[in-house]
Amino acid sequence: MSDTYQRYKNYCLYLLGRREYSRLELLKKAAQDIPKEIVNQVLDELSDKDLQSDERFCLSFIRQKKQRGEGKLKIKQGLKAKGISEVLIEKHLINIDWLDIALELYQRKFKNEKPKDYKDLAKRQRFLLSRGFSYDEIKEIMKKVEK
Repeated sequence: MSDTYQRYKNYCLYLLGRREYSRLELLKKAAQDIPKEIVNQVLDELSDKDLQSDERFCLSFIRQKKQRGEGKLKIKQGLKAKGISEVLIEKHLINIDWLDIALELYQRKFKNEKPKDYKDLAKRQRFLLSRGFSYDEIKEIMKKVEK
């Protein structure tokens, strides 16, 4: 094995020791002077040895973003940007109750107070939209709050 191969492999292992990375992220972190075939060999080896896994990265990313109160749409967009396949994204996002997450976020932010007027209602809806929740989820939250 060449020195470049070992150097890049060690760098990837260092990064993966700190947190999960997608294959695309590791590919982007490769220095310009490293040939693509060496980069692909290293990434294939890490994947074969289960040291790098897009599925594990996907689960970790979703868990982190859910805790921050982000919705399905925003998480999905973030995962696509990290190079995760649509099939893998849908597989892990389908069984999550996004309404509960949106309601918890809403209660944390607005303390279950009813909106004062339409302007305040619109502000709250925009907040939830910016966090990546769908219109249907937001409508359900507003129905529950108005009760």
